[in-house]
Amino acid sequence: MGAGFDPYYLWLGIPPEEQPPDHYRLLGIGRFENDPEVIERAADRQIQFLRQMLNTPHGDLARRLISEINKARIVLLDPAKKSAYDAQLWGETLTEGALDPGWPGDRVASDIRPRQRKPVWRRLLAPIMFLWDHPAVTVFLALGLLLSSALVRRFVPPAPPRSSELAEAAAPSLAEESSHPSTSPTSGTGPAISKTTSDGIGTRATLPPVAGDSSASTAQGPSINPAAQGIVQKPSPPSSPAPSVVASSTHSSPADVPLQPGLLGRITVGGEDLGVIVRYMPGDAVTGADLDRLVTQYGLQPGEQTVRLLGVIRVKSGVTSGVPVHLQLTWEGAPWEGVTVTLDGRELSIPKELQEAVWNTSLVLIPGDHPVECRLTGRPWAKSFKLAVSSLAVQPAGVGVAPVEEAAHASVQVGYTEAILAQVSQLPTLARHALNSELASLSSTELAFTPPEESPGPAEAPLAISGGRPSAQRTPIPSPQDVKSARDQIRQEFRKDYQEATAPAAKVLLARMLLKQGNQETDQVRRFAFYQEARELALSGGDFDLAIQAGEALGLNFELDPWSLHLEAAQSLVRNARSTEQREKLLSQLETLAESAVGEDRYQEADGLLEMAGTLAGQLRDNVRKDQFLRRRDEVREIAAAFASIREHLATLQTTPDDPAANEAVGRFYCFIKQAWQKGLPYLVKAETALIRTVAQADLQNPVQPTAQAQLGDDWWAIAETLPEKEKAVVRRHAGYWYLQCEAKLTGDAAQRVRSRLVESGRLINLLGLAVARRVSLQGTWQIGPKAIISAPEPVTQIIFHVIPPQEYDLVVDLQPLPLPPPPRGANQGQRSNPLLDIGRGAFAVGLTQGQHQFLAVVDWTVPNQGVYCFLANCNGRGPDPANPTFQQVQAIRDQRLNTLVYSVRKTDVTVTANGVPIVRYTGDLSSLSMPQGWGTITASRLFFATRGAMYQITRAELRDLGP
Repeated sequence: MGAGFDPYYLWLGIPPEEQPPDHYRLLGIGRFENDPEVIERAADRQIQFLRQMLNTPHGDLARRLISEINKARIVLLDPAKKSAYDAQLWGETLTEGALDPGWPGDRVASDIRPRQRKPVWRRLLAPIMFLWDHPAVTVFLALGLLLSSALVRRFVPPAPPRSSELAEAAAPSLAEESSHPSTSPTSGTGPAISKTTSDGIGTRATLPPVAGDSSASTAQGPSINPAAQGIVQKPSPPSSPAPSVVASSTHSSPADVPLQPGLLGRITVGGEDLGVIVRYMPGDAVTGADLDRLVTQYGLQPGEQTVRLLGVIRVKSGVTSGVPVHLQLTWEGAPWEGVTVTLDGRELSIPKELQEAVWNTSLVLIPGDHPVECRLTGRPWAKSFKLAVSSLAVQPAGVGVAPVEEAAHASVQVGYTEAILAQVSQLPTLARHALNSELASLSSTELAFTPPEESPGPAEAPLAISGGRPSAQRTPIPSPQDVKSARDQIRQEFRKDYQEATAPAAKVLLARMLLKQGNQETDQVRRFAFYQEARELALSGGDFDLAIQAGEALGLNFELDPWSLHLEAAQSLVRNARSTEQREKLLSQLETLAESAVGEDRYQEADGLLEMAGTLAGQLRDNVRKDQFLRRRDEVREIAAAFASIREHLATLQTTPDDPAANEAVGRFYCFIKQAWQKGLPYLVKAETALIRTVAQADLQNPVQPTAQAQLGDDWWAIAETLPEKEKAVVRRHAGYWYLQCEAKLTGDAAQRVRSRLVESGRLINLLGLAVARRVSLQGTWQIGPKAIISAPEPVTQIIFHVIPPQEYDLVVDLQPLPLPPPPRGANQGQRSNPLLDIGRGAFAVGLTQGQHQFLAVVDWTVPNQGVYCFLANCNGRGPDPANPTFQQVQAIRDQRLNTLVYSVRKTDVTVTANGVPIVRYTGDLSSLSMPQGWGTITASRLFFATRGAMYQITRAELRDLGP
């Protein structure tokens, strides 16, 4: 960026003497303009121009200017904020700096001499000097004030006591009895949840207050004891901290407003709305890598990420006094300055200098709805975020709140109301996601409110096999003539971009921009045209994921079925895929899309996708995956037939949600056939078979004790013995899930039985058994025996296992280094060794996979005269290089001893542990990891071991399936 570049002047025509500009000047309209349409059009015009600057060397400046214009538009379109802003302009007290801190325009404006005006102190003293010079006026004003005060006391009745005062009377001297003094006072009245914010997350106009929010009717908000806020302590069970805040105000009755579980929110990146609605369930963990995946998916550049979550804490209780509620907030790897939690319109005090990753506090809440807002900002975002809200079952002695018996009957829920859903949905929305490590896509019906008489029971009835997306909030498809005209207009507007988009990568980049433009478009015809253009460019550039996103955008906004578009896109890309790399990537994408189709009960589409995947695997000569897809296709056909057989039961649950026979039939389908246990268990708890009902109830309680987990696995195993073979395998696999949770904590016969059943359930795969059965490929020399495999001391050896690992797994390896045999007598005498072969000598490497990503974990890579290193290759294109963020100088394998290495692969992170000590850890987008040249396998979905100039004896190699 050139020195002295002035984006105000060169782009918006605002000369230096008018900088920093006010909101009106920034939009290019007259000061104090009142017509909302003029303001809206002016903002759109400025943003439309600045978007053309995003791909220039000053793209960051354009992005920030767009953010500032959005903020100006929000202020000027909100009557209350506009009135306050205009008052500031009338008083010639312009806000300092129209741009964010660090914005280059600030430095330009700072060199300009401000307009000459009186010093601030003189303007503030002017009224005082006037009264000093006119004593008669001063006496007259004083008499008027005294008279007004007397009239108010005489005729205005005293205000009744507030509910907060009544609660304080019920809990006297709470602050004195608390064993945890406060660390900082309360920060004052915070913004009400329903208010419009200036960060681009809120709406453009003033919204109605959220149900249960008292901040709209009282300016002071709830009464909070400032001496008891901000308790900071080490992570502890929810029952340990003493209740420290009495929060109360006038709240609606919980029965007045329906409540859906979770918090709703939106994400902004660099001040720009991402275009998605997220639902967060308290207790779930969210990482920065999860947000990075969303940001990348929707075409935004990384920047400061802000997540704003809205909801209510609903307290149901038959008592009149308060209920103790515990809040625990985890914010790891980022400063606490980026975290604010607001309850009942008041910000809770979180010490910004807090060094720990967990913050705890306890509050006493009266029955009713308590609006809560959680705002999280970071660049980069936190490594881990989690908000847990729970009621305290046991109270510390001496705290003057409700008795334990009364508090035990209280019910605390965290959810959102229909008003909050409407508020979050005000901005254009491309998609909806569950904000957790899986980032599952949600339909509009999963967030909407269903009247109680229309509820299908424990879970919603799935869509029909041949049905489409729900038609709520969708518009009809525009006419072909209108669409053609709009597409021609778009191509003319972006004529230069189309001309330059000749390479596949350029087409994909243009497609992302058009998809984003369509999400912000208000005209439905142009939005439809933008999505169509983006989809066709993505297909032309070979980006299957982007084409699917564009198809989903069409299905979410218009009355068409996106699955026909997805199948067409898949067929086109399969037909045009030429290279092995393209086919491998497409194969993983087809598998993912097919499972999404199964999840939406689109079995015909899933069948077609699996057929294409099997054909593609055959072209790659990958018989293992070809057989896998063919088996899965047969399973999908069986699931489709079973789904058709429960339609009558689903209809019965529409009218009789507690029907035992219908609940058992539907629950058996989801759990025993479709393997959707989370969805099916709520049905099974209402089943007519007592044994199934009892075990399902125990499963939903999620036991944590090893003996209880083993017992639950045994119970499911017993039920599996009564089922047909297909269902037996599914239920045994679910039993294996509970066996995995407790295996390491059991001993003796119980441990042996659990381990045996883990193998039988398919949760544990013995890779040594595959080697003995010759289901491996070898490069170099390996000795294979029934109890061990041994590598030869060759420059590079590899053993590739013909098994496809699950999405998330642990690979456990026991190995011991063996001494190298002496060289033959007279061999290589008088010759110097090759120094290139000494680099990396002694290394043990494992080829790992996760989805379509394949990468290498290397331990004990030796660099002569420097040391021994462990790392993941290639991280950001770097191998054994200090620029590799995973490059660690450590020796993992001990000589002449048995070593245990554990490779933990999850969707967003990889950890390598040696003898119980983590030595390598990577968290983030796994696409940053790749396989070094010469180390990979022909097929990207295989696990392999490799050695370099060393002999290793491997006595255990187990693959543990940790999937649901």
